[in-house]
Amino acid sequence: CRVAAMGLKAPMAGMEHKPMALLEQHQCNIRRPIFSGLQPVAGIWFPDPADDDARVRQQILVAWRKGADLHRFPGGLLLRFADAEPVQCKLSPGWPLCRVRAALASAPLTEREMDGLAPADLYLVTGAQVTPLRIADSTVVDAAEWIDLEDIPLHDTFDFADTVAVPETIAPPKRAVREVLGGAVPPPSEAQSRFLAQLAARRHSSEGAGRETPRFGGGAPGLRGGGIGLMSALLAPLLRLRSVRTPGPNSTTVSPRQNSGVAPQQWRQWLSRFAMITRLSGMLGWRQAAYMRKVLQLFDKGDLGEALRHAIPLGDDRESLGQSFGTPGPRHDLSLSKTQGPSTGIGLDPDLDSHLRKLYRAAFERLDQAGRIDEAVFVLAELLGSHQEAVDYLLKHERTQQAAELALSWDLPAETIVRLLCLSGDWDRAMQVARRDNAFASAVIMLEKQRPELARRLRLEWAQALAERGDWVEAVDAVWPVKQARIKAADWLQMAEAAGGALEARALVQRAVLLPDTLEHHAERIVALRDDPTGYGAREELARALLAVKATSAAATGLGGAMLPVLLADRLSGHNGLTKKEFTQLIKRYADKLLKSDLPTLSFPPLPPPRPLEQASAPLQWDAPVAGLQPMADVVCLSDGQYLIAQGEAGMAVVCSQGTEKRRYAVPSDRLVISDNRRIVLGLAKRDSVWHVTRVNLVSHDVTDLGVAALEHFATGFDGIGWTIVSKGHLYVLDTTHSLRDVLWHVSDLPGQVMTLHRSENDEVITFESPSGPEYWHYRLPERRLSERGALMNPGESADTILIRPNAIPLYVSMGSRQGDDGASGTFFTCRGAGSHTFTIVLPESRTVTSLDVHQDWLVAGLGDGDGHHLEWWLIHVPSGTVKAKVMWPGFETKLRSANGVFLFFDQRGRILKVTPEDGSASPLVLK
Repeated sequence: CRVAAMGLKAPMAGMEHKPMALLEQHQCNIRRPIFSGLQPVAGIWFPDPADDDARVRQQILVAWRKGADLHRFPGGLLLRFADAEPVQCKLSPGWPLCRVRAALASAPLTEREMDGLAPADLYLVTGAQVTPLRIADSTVVDAAEWIDLEDIPLHDTFDFADTVAVPETIAPPKRAVREVLGGAVPPPSEAQSRFLAQLAARRHSSEGAGRETPRFGGGAPGLRGGGIGLMSALLAPLLRLRSVRTPGPNSTTVSPRQNSGVAPQQWRQWLSRFAMITRLSGMLGWRQAAYMRKVLQLFDKGDLGEALRHAIPLGDDRESLGQSFGTPGPRHDLSLSKTQGPSTGIGLDPDLDSHLRKLYRAAFERLDQAGRIDEAVFVLAELLGSHQEAVDYLLKHERTQQAAELALSWDLPAETIVRLLCLSGDWDRAMQVARRDNAFASAVIMLEKQRPELARRLRLEWAQALAERGDWVEAVDAVWPVKQARIKAADWLQMAEAAGGALEARALVQRAVLLPDTLEHHAERIVALRDDPTGYGAREELARALLAVKATSAAATGLGGAMLPVLLADRLSGHNGLTKKEFTQLIKRYADKLLKSDLPTLSFPPLPPPRPLEQASAPLQWDAPVAGLQPMADVVCLSDGQYLIAQGEAGMAVVCSQGTEKRRYAVPSDRLVISDNRRIVLGLAKRDSVWHVTRVNLVSHDVTDLGVAALEHFATGFDGIGWTIVSKGHLYVLDTTHSLRDVLWHVSDLPGQVMTLHRSENDEVITFESPSGPEYWHYRLPERRLSERGALMNPGESADTILIRPNAIPLYVSMGSRQGDDGASGTFFTCRGAGSHTFTIVLPESRTVTSLDVHQDWLVAGLGDGDGHHLEWWLIHVPSGTVKAKVMWPGFETKLRSANGVFLFFDQRGRILKVTPEDGSASPLVLK
């Protein structure tokens, strides 16, 4: 063959110097000699260059994909891809090649044109003619030899776990009130420190010995028993009093009876003070009583400088578990955000406490009138323990920085902290608190009247946080009052519509209300939703969104009118749960005159009552599905009946209820952490002693590499942003938006090693193995407030296994065995729940318990043979103590995943069984 006969000119320049024995000419007319537009490109042909071979090599390396190979032919180089990907042909560095039948071709050959060609692996079209090439006649090229590594330094490998970055915090260490006020208040006296230390030691010793605090008035010699009453009686004539009532535990004043004379006020004060000091001396001794007498005298004389140095703080002595940001020290009370009301924090006599409060309040008023703001704040915050009042007082005097720092130290309500940090300009910490506790809404309301420009900025941050969680409809609502951000809101609205299902339905209603002029462009979506035979769930969500609309528009009316007939049909067929009252409202607001006149009187058949699994009279039994073709490492339920499957290094895939793959993400995943709204997922891949974490948005399909972390425990769910983990003995809540370095909350001093970490949408429970025995912390979400903390077991109790539910109610399990009358041995286990509720489950012969897990009111027991293989699963209803269902799954290691009241049983053979106790159903799924 000759080059001239092939018509290879400019594109194949330089080929005349190459051997042409492998090129075969075929005379035929090709009508379309090249590919154009967007095509599924499966390879690229690079003609041999005339003079710039290095440029072609660089183009090949840039175009290289995973799984590709390179072959040299006499006329050029073939870069062949493992899979075809869509490419704009005009942007290809060489000749784009697409698959035609089983071969690659550089032009869209028709069936007639292909019929006249010899079998080959590659068809090149030049000069309207075809040249067939075979891979067997080529030479494989190793492109790695083109890469020069001489100037790249190579180092020995090392333990990657040591390089895992510690999450970063942005909070400064907490400071005392005196430090925040900048030294305006004199330091406490040594005498005050000694007094407080002795008071604390005396109270600690009393509590440690198991004794109540000694009664006041019982310790001073000569004044035991009725000493105070005797002294009052002796002084009564001098005071012209007929009787003096000794103050009771709740009394705050000494009230003389009415008579003809009035006792001098100073004598009454002296007598009351004498009684209080006497009772104090009985508790600590006369030296400490003398100290208190000195403090009172300083306030009486008006020497406020010295009085503040010696004054005794009366605020609440409970320590806060704040530790919201930095690496705080140990704490004993785990409440993150509590009302810091005034209380007797050091155990003084109630009368003395009341008298001191009056003195402190009078001192505050004098300091305020004198313009001594720092000292007035100190009295409120440190002496009276009125934290919120102190913050308000600082705001009144425009000291926002000090107010914010003190609010952080005291762990005031999150919305208060966010508002103060915004006012002080500390936006980083404000966003940290707001994202941690979802405290945007209240803070925006608090700022709108006072500082509208800050409220607008906070709204933008709020909407961004909602969008990052996948709550696009809520993000649009949050940001819509800011007119400058409505373009961004429209983008979020499109994201919600792209999600499909119920979220799309809500977004269409929102568009009809907020952007009515644009609804006509979404007519195809509305028609598809109306005509979808399986879309009754989304249509019901649309109806409820229409009911929630306050101010309707013509577009919303048209949308409601289009959906009303099919909504009625869904209800008559039992596919939605809308009530007659709700339909009446929909018809009144959205039906046109013709529909109203045609509608008969509404009369709906009653919906069939659900049959919860707990009501089963005999145990239901389900078998494992048939084996599938694809393995799985983890699985979670998505919306609209779909599932997300983790398949190790093969990535993760979204599959429908029939097992057909809908989308795949090239994200190595061994474990899945799903958001509460099922739209954001974290894929975790095990890498020796660390985990590689990737964030995937299942609607926008954005993939973010968050890096690696050394995880000891982690929650299997999160709110879309904050994820709870345990790493190197520390408890963190990480902001997963961009990396694993941003900390929203942190506890550094845990009571012991973490045993379990359970999370649901409303609760989070952490259990520890502490030196004093197992204990738990129970938080309420999303505010992350401590609900309770305590020991898992009382002294003297025992159990083989302790199971903790997300609502922090423990279940104690004890194993046992017994021999029947027929000589056969059997195994049983006894469960003890809250109170005295106890039940026993007897197992069949040759069955042993291989796993136990508890989820709300259900105990799931995995049973196996002596070798530890799972044979079946039992679902036990804890309140009734009876077996309600059995899942037969013999011969393979089965895993269990539970969330939102659904149990997922699955194994490595690509099969899933979804059990829903709410309606007693079981749905199989096989990966095809």
